[in-house]
Amino acid sequence: MSDVAKALSFDQVVKDYGATRALHGLSFDIGEREFFTLLGPSGCGKTTLLRLIAGFESLTSGRIALQGEDVSTLAPAERPVNTVFQHYALFPHLSVHDNVGFGLKMLGWDDARSKRRVDDMLAMVKLSDFADRRPAQLSGGQQQRVALARAMAPEPRVLLLDEPLSALDLKLRQAMRSELKQLQQASGITFVFVTHDQEEALAMSDRIAVMAEGRVQQIGTPREIYDEPVNAFVADFIGQSNVLDVVRAGDGWSLLTSDYVLQAQGRPTGDAVRLSIRPEQLSLTVGHQTSDGWCGQVRHVSYLGSGSDIAVDIEHGPVLQVRLPAQDAVAVTVQPGDPVTVSANPGAARVLG
Repeated sequence: MSDVAKALSFDQVVKDYGATRALHGLSFDIGEREFFTLLGPSGCGKTTLLRLIAGFESLTSGRIALQGEDVSTLAPAERPVNTVFQHYALFPHLSVHDNVGFGLKMLGWDDARSKRRVDDMLAMVKLSDFADRRPAQLSGGQQQRVALARAMAPEPRVLLLDEPLSALDLKLRQAMRSELKQLQQASGITFVFVTHDQEEALAMSDRIAVMAEGRVQQIGTPREIYDEPVNAFVADFIGQSNVLDVVRAGDGWSLLTSDYVLQAQGRPTGDAVRLSIRPEQLSLTVGHQTSDGWCGQVRHVSYLGSGSDIAVDIEHGPVLQVRLPAQDAVAVTVQPGDPVTVSANPGAARVLG
């Protein structure tokens, strides 16, 4: 972040609700024109942080700066940010055009300037032909685009998005991901997106902050977060992962109950560590081959269309999740109860902090 202009900076941000601490001294930066996602389970503090940026909540301590200016004590209307909420909050009695132009009217824009801006926003979200309709005459995806156009119309420096896709069905939600990313790139506005959906975060974000219990666990690009999780929470929360307790075995690592030795990336802090291995980084062979992997028995096979998820009970060890592509010969033939050997791809294991 040192070489990138900062849109938002958080310095030891703390938020308490009575005796409950919701945010524990958060400090990080969000870059200009960045699509930045706050990702985590319910109750992790991501929406609280979004509300602090917007000014809907007050800080207990710490500082929030927007493009270098301390906005910690400014009222919401004094902050150059806008928010898109989960349920859009469109005015049902106003047309699409008037919904988009409402904020501009409140800001005192003249009619000609406001009309130009509204027309530009409707064109950007591909709703120019729907300007005279009411929200009730639109689909869920169209309503969401109206809400986005309304929020972007006043040219905010930062747009805050509080789970805006969660009210949509799965297929529409997937389609809107690419539209939302394209809108962000076209507008040049910094987006701060809140979600609990890992797939959404990976698909759209420039960077992700994974949160848990009011703390940031890791910040990085989607690839960094997925391939290089720093701890077991991140490994387990982002996608699916096998987390193994292992001990030193020569220049590698092994389960206490197996002679199969793994090489791992990362810096161990002792002779006993935890490793993360993604299911797609494991392979299966039929039968038991002790020297080439972990021997086990198939517990369950789930066909997913593009591949299969296979749960394997390792002898005297954990249950491992293995993901095989659809064309894999073992994925086609293996059945519950079959003896198999599970092995890891070279370099697949990652040491967790």
